[in-house]
Amino acid sequence: SSASLWAAVPAYASQVPSPKAALALVERACEMLGCPASTARLVADAGEYDARVSAFVGDDDDLIGYVSRLESLADSGNLNEDDDDDDDDENEVTGAIDDTRLNSDELMADDEAKEGPVLQQVDVALPPDWKSKPARAVIVLASTLLALLAAVIFVVWRRYAALSRELDPQSALAWGAMARAWRI
Repeated sequence: SSASLWAAVPAYASQVPSPKAALALVERACEMLGCPASTARLVADAGEYDARVSAFVGDDDDLIGYVSRLESLADSGNLNEDDDDDDDDENEVTGAIDDTRLNSDELMADDEAKEGPVLQQVDVALPPDWKSKPARAVIVLASTLLALLAAVIFVVWRRYAALSRELDPQSALAWGAMARAWRI
């Protein structure tokens, strides 16, 4: 299955990347997937975006009128009506936005340069200077010593068993019963 998420941005600011729209998309995607995401940076960027758009709109009287007209149309529900006067205003606003787009792109490039790289390498994995496994001679020596120790323990145990059988007849009967039990 697939999903398509869209976020609305104002027509007068459609040429500028919108952190506010990105925030809305991330929040909705997280809600759909049921997993949280860190949105603190997007919230801060959305606040800066609102301030920039307000500053941009506040500098131009024609744009202020256009935005207030759009807001009143949106509030009244008549936003989709065709109006040639609105189309002319929109073309004028779009031209003003295109003129200031380079300035916005430069500001965003400056912001990105301040942030640094998105991914940062913390540590570099280096190959070891020597082999970490023990040498073959050490393995052979350790195996030989363990086999010798096991043989000595076996011989001492057999001698003890033979000696205890000789000294104690009751022990000899117990050893015989144990030997028969192991043969079954």
